[in-house]
Amino acid sequence: VKFQCGRWWGKNFYRRFGEDVSGYYGKPLAEMPMIELIQCVKHCWKTHGWGIIDFDMGYRQQGFLVVTIQNSPFTQGDAQVDQPINYTEAGILSAFFSQLTGRELHCVQTTCELMGAEQNYFVLGLSERLAPIEAWIKSGISHDNIMDRLVAATDNSSNA
Repeated sequence: VKFQCGRWWGKNFYRRFGEDVSGYYGKPLAEMPMIELIQCVKHCWKTHGWGIIDFDMGYRQQGFLVVTIQNSPFTQGDAQVDQPINYTEAGILSAFFSQLTGRELHCVQTTCELMGAEQNYFVLGLSERLAPIEAWIKSGISHDNIMDRLVAATDNSSNA
């Protein structure tokens, strides 16, 4: 339910973000240089009080985007958890980047500040390619090892 609420919120956020940024720069988001667009997202995210967002483009050739968020208001409290809990934020990211790319993307959180991580990690990609992540998280596999497994699976499928 939280993920679906986040998707609804993300779609509306994208629409409003697109209107504001396109109006300010006088061109559609699709025509903006990527670095400029990323800086706008970072500034907007922080301005809304949603924490500090950053993007790891190192996995783009394999079809993944890693997003990190520190000080998220969606991760509040003193409770320790053993699995990521930011379903709303994952939904926001899923919808926002689906709208931006024109492809239906899914988002899975791999670790959480409440799990002791320095920041929240999210992985965006096609749903079928992210499917194994949930089981890996339940097995206690780290974010870095999850990314290694995703890359290996991508390499194996492209060599087949």
